[in-house]
Amino acid sequence: MRSSRGFAIVVVLVGARVAAADGLDGERFAPSVGVEGTLAVEHPSVPDHKDWGIGLFFHFASDQIVVRDGDDVTQNVLERAVTAELVGSFGLFGKLELGFGLPFHFVYEGQGFAGGGAVLAPTDGVGDLRLVPKLALIQDLKPRRRLLLSIGLPLTLPTGDDEAVRGAGGFTAMPALMFGYHRTRGLGFGVTLGYKYRSQHPANLPYGDAFVFQPWISYVATSALTLRAEVLAEKQIDAAIEGADLPIEIVPGLDYRIRSVYLFVGGGIGLTDGVGSPSFRIIGGLRYRYFRDGGKGVVANRGANNRRAELITTGGRR
Repeated sequence: MRSSRGFAIVVVLVGARVAAADGLDGERFAPSVGVEGTLAVEHPSVPDHKDWGIGLFFHFASDQIVVRDGDDVTQNVLERAVTAELVGSFGLFGKLELGFGLPFHFVYEGQGFAGGGAVLAPTDGVGDLRLVPKLALIQDLKPRRRLLLSIGLPLTLPTGDDEAVRGAGGFTAMPALMFGYHRTRGLGFGVTLGYKYRSQHPANLPYGDAFVFQPWISYVATSALTLRAEVLAEKQIDAAIEGADLPIEIVPGLDYRIRSVYLFVGGGIGLTDGVGSPSFRIIGGLRYRYFRDGGKGVVANRGANNRRAELITTGGRR
């Protein structure tokens, strides 16, 4: 986060009011967990029955939480982080996907903050566990394009430590609508819209419930290569203070398929001040996808009316 002057004033003057379970999660980036792998925005696609995927992502971020006085950085609360995250998901009945993500912060360093009884002290360790159920509403599959609409309810459980700046301090839930459109070759686009509920709102910090807006585009360049760009944005709506409450990060990258393994490379740049909006980010990872049919693009039955549509694999590729 490249925080506003308001956050600096709060930390200095009213830090004594920040108590136990009154920290926050400085890491906003979370790799998507779904079989239809993207970088961070969950895709509306749902896998076939008993298809599954598992992946491991690594990412480095710089200056996720700083204190500013005007344009001057006065304190690097969370200066650098190196994180590994295990993700995976499982498809049921061609309509439902159940996913998970569990981060571990190998490096989590910064000056932290201590004053008047308030302590924010970044330390390495596990973050909050994510559970991501998703239900398909529309799967309109054609040989040359796909139109997809799903609803999801990403949850986090407080397995991390909010005072170590790697946990929300309670559970979170984000009802979300996920839309996507793909050409088999060429352009795809979509968006996720949601409302993130946080059970804990730290006193005097720009960290509360939020409206979430995550548009994305993709371009299928070859049968193996897909280019991507995603935007991670959220507007805090009932944080204890105003300012630094609109973190926006752009995440460009690509993935390359080698049979059933997908390799991901990307980066991120924070465009605005806000908790978890970094100066820059570097992302790398891989994802294995299991198809019961071998992923050969076979024709599959979809829907109660037994309508036939071509099964198209990740990113609209056949």
